[in-house]
Amino acid sequence: MDSILNNYFKARQELFDYFGYDGPTWIGISDDTSYYWCFDPDEENVYLSPHEEELIKGLPSYSIETIYKPAGADTAIYVGAAHTMVCLTDSGDTYLRLFDNLKQVDFYDCDFS
Repeated sequence: MDSILNNYFKARQELFDYFGYDGPTWIGISDDTSYYWCFDPDEENVYLSPHEEELIKGLPSYSIETIYKPAGADTAIYVGAAHTMVCLTDSGDTYLRLFDNLKQVDFYDCDFS
């Protein structure tokens, strides 16, 4: 069990180091690299969907999550070469959510009217 925990915390720290994350380490991490996503223009929310077409057309399958900057962190958005990590809150739960940069959609290409 000790080696499992050590590997877990080592991998978690490597992830934080990769993104330059400086916030609280108690926040859970969610792998959302299978989702298509975009920021709203003010970077207050992230829109995401498992299907690109549904996100672009603004169909009901997409969800909106609020960007949250935790106390002690410099930012809520951490952009890496291939992935972006965003601190999001939904219904009181806070997560560091990982997204694939190749699946980022331009907000203005979407119909959220």
